[in-house]
Amino acid sequence: MKLPYGESNFEKIITQDFLYIDKTEYIAALEENGSYSILLRPRRFGKTLFLSTLWHYYDIRSKDAFEGLFGRLAIGKNPTPLQNSYQILFMEFSGISIKDEESIERDFAFEVSGRLRNFLEEYQYPAEDQELFSAIVGKGGFVRSFYETIKTATMEGIVGLGSNFGQIYSSG
Repeated sequence: MKLPYGESNFEKIITQDFLYIDKTEYIAALEENGSYSILLRPRRFGKTLFLSTLWHYYDIRSKDAFEGLFGRLAIGKNPTPLQNSYQILFMEFSGISIKDEESIERDFAFEVSGRLRNFLEEYQYPAEDQELFSAIVGKGGFVRSFYETIKTATMEGIVGLGSNFGQIYSSG
């Protein structure tokens, strides 16, 4: 059995005989506790591996591999009704250069557009939908407007966002 130091791909760890500490019993608790969770742990504490585990657990494309990946784990013995029921859009921002603002924006845009493109291909969306996604996340699209609003709000210390992403108000 190999130690998975630095490895955060759940499927690789399970299928290539790495040591895996089973924390899948917490999946049901996450579902019971609501829609939004924040994972606060120090660096190298397994956050990315746990997210990879969740990805494989919930992704509809992993349905046929479920028994091989989760069969001997806690959640495999007691799966939730949401098992393998979602299309997963996974984004990884840890590799974004923080050299300067231009690098951050470029790398962020590259990551988002690349992951969206992969998402559309993996879930076999028609090619014309790629143009729609580009319009949504590109300049003037609502996703970009949303992140620009968040950025502005956090820089100015504004605490509330209206139902319209462009509408910002302060608490005072």
